[in-house]
Amino acid sequence: MLVWRIPTLRLASMSIADLRHLSSNPHLAKGQGNQPRPVDEGVHAFRPPADSDLRSVCPALNTLANHSYLPHDGKNIKFSTLSGALQAGYGISPMFADFLVLGGYILLRRSVLTPLDLHDINQHNGIEHNASVAHDDDVDGSKFAPTQVNPALLHKFIRKAYSGPSLRSSEDTSAITVEDIAHTRVAREAQSAAPPDAIHAEIARGEFAMVLNIFGRGPAKQLNPKDVEVWLKDNRFPPHWTPTHQEHLWDTVNESKKMRELMQAYRGEEPHESLSSIEKHGGDEVKGIFTAMRKSLGGLLEKVDHSRASPRVPEAEEQAKKSNL
Repeated sequence: MLVWRIPTLRLASMSIADLRHLSSNPHLAKGQGNQPRPVDEGVHAFRPPADSDLRSVCPALNTLANHSYLPHDGKNIKFSTLSGALQAGYGISPMFADFLVLGGYILLRRSVLTPLDLHDINQHNGIEHNASVAHDDDVDGSKFAPTQVNPALLHKFIRKAYSGPSLRSSEDTSAITVEDIAHTRVAREAQSAAPPDAIHAEIARGEFAMVLNIFGRGPAKQLNPKDVEVWLKDNRFPPHWTPTHQEHLWDTVNESKKMRELMQAYRGEEPHESLSSIEKHGGDEVKGIFTAMRKSLGGLLEKVDHSRASPRVPEAEEQAKKSNL
């Protein structure tokens, strides 16, 4: 049985089976010839948000809503819908998707039985953090962070593809790599008046570790700058894109570790293990959250399921069909 107890959060005891039931598990959507179907076709064609729709600072979740993997209005989103959308839209493994959603609920101090609105993700220093590559910091103490992309920050980041450390030859001028992202993260954290604490720095690296693994091309996991710009600015999938593999927890952990080591090298720091640093040097609240996540989700981490396929998120698809009528 799992019991979660951290400040302002107390969830009912749940078994692993209970947690598994929270997440949907249909098969990966297939197209003609039983091949993976592009994620932007049919009911999942891109539709920009209406004025009344809610969106967040997270381009990954906004994109899922704009493609109707999540409710297009961004409201009343269940745990199972969030987990299922991550699986269907990005090819994230079922267990990893559950881990991400559970971790998000803990950081937001919400019960997993309570639906979320995308606006809830904007709570400052919940999941959201300062030193974003494309958003301004929350500098006025507001409860919710700015959601609009800063065009100057985004342009500066995208330009790394043409002039950053990934530039190796005259032909290699149009890719964003882990080195570029590490350089940008170091710069943004140095510029921030309130840089992310240890756990949010981990979150920031993990976000782009997943982007590299999911969208990256070839062994070097290079990102197409035009695709990244569309995803960050417009919150839409690259045209006709489809996941090529299933992303697991330790895929992201390994890429995030590589990014952390690069950032330490760029700062001239001695390498250190980031997770132990969180527990050793983080504030009491950070340590409490991290310890609760480790204990509560330990059973999930030990049982990463590599056999389950990604779902089609029937609930979101049905809503998309109705909205297109």
